[in-house]
Amino acid sequence: MNAGTWNGELLSRSEIATRAGVERPAVTNWQRRHPDYPEPVRVGDEELFHAGEIHTWLSRRVVPRNGLRPGETHGTTYGDRFATVLGRAPIDPGKVRRVVDELLGKAGASLLGSGWNPDHQALLQELLLLRTRPTEWQDIALEFPPAVSTVARKIAEAGGDPHRHPLLRDQSSGIALGEAIRIIDRLSPPQEVAAAYDALLDAAATRQGPRAADILTPPSVRAAMLAVLSQGARPGSLYDPYCRSGELLVDAAPMLAPGATVRGTTMRADNARSSSLNLAVHSVRATVDLRPGFPEPAAPGRYDLVLANPPFSMKAPASTYVTDRRWPFGPPPAHNLDLAWIQHVVLSLADGGRGAVVMPHGAAFRSGRERDIRAALVESGAIECLVSLPGGLFAATSIPVMIWILRPPHRAERRGVLMIDATELGTRTPRGRRLAAPAVTAIAAAYLAWHTDGALSEISACPTTDELRSADYQLVPARYLDPSPRQPSAEVDEIRQRLSDLEHRAALADRRLTEALKGWMR
Repeated sequence: MNAGTWNGELLSRSEIATRAGVERPAVTNWQRRHPDYPEPVRVGDEELFHAGEIHTWLSRRVVPRNGLRPGETHGTTYGDRFATVLGRAPIDPGKVRRVVDELLGKAGASLLGSGWNPDHQALLQELLLLRTRPTEWQDIALEFPPAVSTVARKIAEAGGDPHRHPLLRDQSSGIALGEAIRIIDRLSPPQEVAAAYDALLDAAATRQGPRAADILTPPSVRAAMLAVLSQGARPGSLYDPYCRSGELLVDAAPMLAPGATVRGTTMRADNARSSSLNLAVHSVRATVDLRPGFPEPAAPGRYDLVLANPPFSMKAPASTYVTDRRWPFGPPPAHNLDLAWIQHVVLSLADGGRGAVVMPHGAAFRSGRERDIRAALVESGAIECLVSLPGGLFAATSIPVMIWILRPPHRAERRGVLMIDATELGTRTPRGRRLAAPAVTAIAAAYLAWHTDGALSEISACPTTDELRSADYQLVPARYLDPSPRQPSAEVDEIRQRLSDLEHRAALADRRLTEALKGWMR
């Protein structure tokens, strides 16, 4: 549910308190303590707040266990409660999941033929966009089976390429298309269509296997990026230099100021279309450009907020690329362009802007040119914060990743680099790991405490520039945190117990082998 769903409704502090289920002073306290709390608008002598902005802010705050109401479960946010009181009950995830399961199940079998493929996913994405446009949808949903040529024409009119979809080149496929359209027709409000689109992308990422990283940044990684960058004024511009499916732009849109500029670029035509569809389904006005080139030592503009999850360990397209003197912090190595993306993001930041980039751990400690680039970044003050995340968050790889929080260089204020180690905060899932809401909250709280008054938490440290120099610009957070106060997690205890059991079994096997050998040697 994005901010546009609330149709410009304005609420007083008392109304916010009532609908969030808190006392009136709690709202004042939120506003005073949290720099990212929505700004009021003055109507006569009264300060009011946009309901959509308040809902977005409350949706990032989990109700504590001792504050849950009957029927609310652990993980319920104040935003869920706020929406329910206003008569906009949260989306029924069960209904959305059933629709997506049917699209990828029986109904999908007619479309799939030999099995699921990216073309099938792309066609369903096009149909979901048409579902948000009542006039176009009626033209294909009112008769069964629909005319294949009509479906193809509507997709083309919406900016898609019907020739990409094999089914739309077969005039006998009307029944298969009609089954999918009937299922999608059960989605009514726009937010249900948007939720189904999100679920479809998630299912596609699961089915793609090794190519999953090309499709989607995991939701919990996106949440961690935005939780840190949601502090402060509302950005007036947003940029993603490597759109996958536009998910970072969609998630960040509610944080933006009214009329903000939203732009994305991507190197692949299918990602450009998927991003444009995702943004349109979520009612986010944006421009997505296709740029086949690699990250450049130049920016297409200056933006208040830049988010990126670029491909890891790309190779340079040509030798001249890494000798370009425009790289402000030094040319990247030809075999790995991770820090080329970092430099591109820094170049894209407006004064006072912030960037968040997902990087592999290696970018924080590899030697050679990358060490020199890190040194230049640190000395310029361009790195504000580094967050280590657990491994297993991405469906395609188990390697741990980090979030680099960046700012424009040459800032007068330099307090070192905040290091947050969240590697032990992952929650196991059937498909790997994720960062649950409490973990995201802990990361955001560690950043906010340091950003507000320099305070540190159990998972944070702030080495000075001198200390980073002494460490030869090694930027892995765990290096700077004192491990002694930490208590081993249940998972670590379990691993230790298993290792102890294995050692015992190995010792027993050794003894048995020794006895057997003695008997054999006799």
